[in-house]
Amino acid sequence: MQTLNSGGNPLLDREEAIERFNTIVEPVFLKRGFRRLNLRSQILINDETKSIVHVTSAPSQVKTPNDLKQKIKKFNKELEGYSNYILFTRDYSEWKNKSVYLNTLKKVMAIPKLNGVVTGLGTLTQVLNKVEVNDQFYLVG
Repeated sequence: MQTLNSGGNPLLDREEAIERFNTIVEPVFLKRGFRRLNLRSQILINDETKSIVHVTSAPSQVKTPNDLKQKIKKFNKELEGYSNYILFTRDYSEWKNKSVYLNTLKKVMAIPKLNGVVTGLGTLTQVLNKVEVNDQFYLVG
């Protein structure tokens, strides 16, 4: 008996994540004065508001919290006084029943010097308003 892969399709998921970033997230943030760190990353920086937004699809990788923690630590050394936020572009409803995702999200939310975590794109305008004034917030759900 053949079993189905319950983890989804990583290649298709990656393509969808890139599409969401390129067509929705990046254009909205660029219009508000953010710049993309480089073409290989999905990190957006606004030097005027001193905000850094780390964009990724979902907390699906167990190594995500440590990777983000290291990036935030590096940015805090290089860019003093900047606030760090994480935007997961996939809606929470798509993965709220997956324990690996939820455990990873909890670890991400516990990262020191992290100002906010957002899941989904439904609150993008609200997120931008809060990021621009360096509010601390968690919009999950």
